[in-house]
Amino acid sequence: MKRSAKLLYWLPAIGLMSLIFYSSSRTSLVKSELSAVTGHFIGYAVLAITYAFALSRTTKLNRKQLLFIPILLAVLYGISDELHQLYTPTRFSDINDVIVDFLGAAVGSYGYYLWNRLLINRTPAEKCRRLVDKKERRT
Repeated sequence: MKRSAKLLYWLPAIGLMSLIFYSSSRTSLVKSELSAVTGHFIGYAVLAITYAFALSRTTKLNRKQLLFIPILLAVLYGISDELHQLYTPTRFSDINDVIVDFLGAAVGSYGYYLWNRLLINRTPAEKCRRLVDKKERRT
């Protein structure tokens, strides 16, 4: 696959990371703790899904790797986001945000894993692709 084609699969993740960075650079508009927690949870669940999608299309990772690597990437991005907030006026860094980011990423990644395993792998095209991938790995 061409490099430019691979980049297209990463655009949703890059776009969401940019949105998170932009949001973290602005004065917080969230008034309640519940909405802040919900925002972190949903945002990082979706981020993990975009990572899993891109990784599944641009690498030859196995299912377990596609489950855990998106969580790791999302948590690392969450940590970098909290470090970024240390230097942003009117914002503060909180370890609890990273914990919520992790939980959201875990749910998102596991949801993608289940979706991929239960629905997509049942199509004849996917079964054929898996057989070809197994043969390529052996050689």
